[in-house]
Amino acid sequence: MENHDPNHYSAENLINSAVNRVKQTTEEQILRAGLYTRRSPIAALAIAAASGYVLRSLPVRALIGLFVRIALVLVRPFLFIFGALSLYQLVKPPGSHHVSGETEEYVPGEPGKR
Repeated sequence: MENHDPNHYSAENLINSAVNRVKQTTEEQILRAGLYTRRSPIAALAIAAASGYVLRSLPVRALIGLFVRIALVLVRPFLFIFGALSLYQLVKPPGSHHVSGETEEYVPGEPGKR
């Protein structure tokens, strides 16, 4: 059986809870937009037309190209770090992630302990 870092599960739970919050918030906003559209369809149509006009005037293709270039530049360091961490977890001795409960206390005036 493979040893897992206890922080791995907490990070996984944190990511899952963040994804669930985003899903829930998105669903709520979609419902609110639907209600607003049913209550005032002319205002919703005007907002949609203005949003379309703004999005049409933005250089979307250039922005997407910029994001792709940035992602391509960052993918190599990310893969290196991910590989290094995976290699570290593979070669570290089992049980090395546990911290012993014994700590040295600093006693003023005692030689050799600082």
